[in-house]
Amino acid sequence: MKLHSILIIASIVSQATGDEFNKEKINLHCTLWPEGWPKEHHDTSCNRVLQNTVLAKDVAARDKPAPISAFLNIPEEKTWVCPLDESNSLSSGQIKHPVIGRATRWILYNHASTPIIIERVNGSSLMDEGKFLKSAVYPNGPIVLPGDMAVVNGYQGQLFTAREFKEDASLITLDNEYSKSFRSAMPQTWSFADDATRFTTGRDGVEHVLGSPGRVLMKHRMGMIHIKNDYGAICPEAPRELSMNANRSLSVPIDLEPDCNYVEKGLINKVGCDVDLYFAPPPADANSTFNCESHLIHMSSLENFLDSGLTLIDSFGGPVFHLRTYDTHSFVVRTSHDKTLVSRINIDADRVYDCPDPKRGIVQAEMKADRMTIQPRAAQTNSTELDGNQGHMPMSKWDYYHTNVTAFESIKIAS
Repeated sequence: MKLHSILIIASIVSQATGDEFNKEKINLHCTLWPEGWPKEHHDTSCNRVLQNTVLAKDVAARDKPAPISAFLNIPEEKTWVCPLDESNSLSSGQIKHPVIGRATRWILYNHASTPIIIERVNGSSLMDEGKFLKSAVYPNGPIVLPGDMAVVNGYQGQLFTAREFKEDASLITLDNEYSKSFRSAMPQTWSFADDATRFTTGRDGVEHVLGSPGRVLMKHRMGMIHIKNDYGAICPEAPRELSMNANRSLSVPIDLEPDCNYVEKGLINKVGCDVDLYFAPPPADANSTFNCESHLIHMSSLENFLDSGLTLIDSFGGPVFHLRTYDTHSFVVRTSHDKTLVSRINIDADRVYDCPDPKRGIVQAEMKADRMTIQPRAAQTNSTELDGNQGHMPMSKWDYYHTNVTAFESIKIAS
């Protein structure tokens, strides 16, 4: 079994700083996969050969620096549940979000009672236009059936919606893009009297759903994770001397064979002083006093960096850092000068549920899931667990990597 890459990096950092580190004790006392190996990261959830072939090409081209403005203009990553600012009349092109950031992923499960359709707000569908039909079921199209999962590839700055998709056989003759898509997949022998809303093609086994989009159940904006002072930590009055490596000569190991659908996340330090990022898996025993936090990297103050005149904001130790991680993993951020807790960062997939009907006078809840805390699994008491195969559960095979990265190409996952 491969050593957990995050622990390799923590070991390297501890050797450089003189801090005590014992990977054997961490493996023994801490739970690296707190809820089991998530289904979205199983080998059956993607084409790993394709995914990692693209990754290897990207790693070979990560030497081009990006301007400071490219990072400062990337919006904060957020998820809205039952958004109140979206109506059933949302039209394509109503809101524009430029592609200004790096490649990332949005992973979501459909726990709603109806299929959902995933679209970008600027009008582009989940899949490449012209290649996939609007009525096709994921991974061949943007329709996600109840109980199923989808992985959306995109770029920081893009906004996506998950809308209910109401099945209706009476729409077969309508002249809209969804009905046209369904009709185009049907054989000439199809009977309009069947009153069916689903059809699976014989030649390639692609399932299609006949219906129309309803209200928005969830909205997600890809972006940067803003590290904020959530716990009222006090920053020192005098700024700390920059300790970053402006020439990017210090790097960390890169795993070229990550599990399926690893998640790229960019973090930017908005605390106001230097902080340190720690990998923080929960203890295997809830009553244990063992400290599972492993130091990963120092992140300088954004303000201090901007005043320094340096240009490589994503250099090792700078205020911007990118990591490759997986759902159910967690981190903590502490001030560098006194180790006070600043923020907790939890990574997880989104769960899409039915929303209350506003016409019935029910007060809707609008939740912003900023940073990486997005619909924690433990909070979903009414959800159906989709753990999938509970066989081989890798302790490792995820990566925390350095920052000399250019924009990734969107990785299209084939089933």
